[in-house]
Amino acid sequence: MGTLFMVGIAIAAIGGIWLLILAFKESFIWGIGFIIVPFVSLIFVVLNWGKTWKPFLINVIGGALIFAGYTTTMPDLYELEMLTQAQEEITRQLKNGEITQQQAQTEQLKIVQAMAGGEKYVSSFDRQEIAPERPLGYTLRSAEPEKETLSDSEKKAIQKERIEQAIRNESKYKKIVKANDRKKGFVVIHADDASKYVGEEIKVTMKKGQVRSGVLVDTGKNTLLVERRTRSGRYSFNLETKKIKKIEVNTWLN
Repeated sequence: MGTLFMVGIAIAAIGGIWLLILAFKESFIWGIGFIIVPFVSLIFVVLNWGKTWKPFLINVIGGALIFAGYTTTMPDLYELEMLTQAQEEITRQLKNGEITQQQAQTEQLKIVQAMAGGEKYVSSFDRQEIAPERPLGYTLRSAEPEKETLSDSEKKAIQKERIEQAIRNESKYKKIVKANDRKKGFVVIHADDASKYVGEEIKVTMKKGQVRSGVLVDTGKNTLLVERRTRSGRYSFNLETKKIKKIEVNTWLN
């Protein structure tokens, strides 16, 4: 709640405690009745108005501030409808694979905070498009040589866009698998053709026997960037093509 609400609680508490002290000073029975018996406090105030009007007035002022703070901080019906629509949009994006579970939880927390504080909810998706974190060891690849005039921020933006596109391709692949009965399987491909399968699931066997599997995020001049996602986080492998024995891509068999 807002500051007005909290100030009202403090003022009302001062008035209530003052009245309770006066009741116990009058007699022990009045004090106990003030605490546990309904309406005894009002009867005590009326019968002893000469000495209770000041704390009673403070209590009333505190109650008024509480009511004013509550009504001004709670969102109106229009805002509640907008927050409900925002919640539905987050659920839809999460279901379609457009955002991650962590991003959805962050937005839901912002909605709860907006409802509790009477603030306007502003979606992170309205300010900027969500982009995944940059994997370690990422090598930028472009169809044309990079211009020397590109700044570091522009290069990072290009890298994020390529990673985002790879993740979108993976999400589309998962939807297709659920919607169709077509079978997929691993097929051996040449390293020179790897760029055609960005966003696809691949399995790379190294000459020393190690096997790296995950999503092909990007290809460089002599490298492949493979990203593997688990519950504990994301792991990136920047593999040199000269050390690769075999590359297999999970693609349609028919």
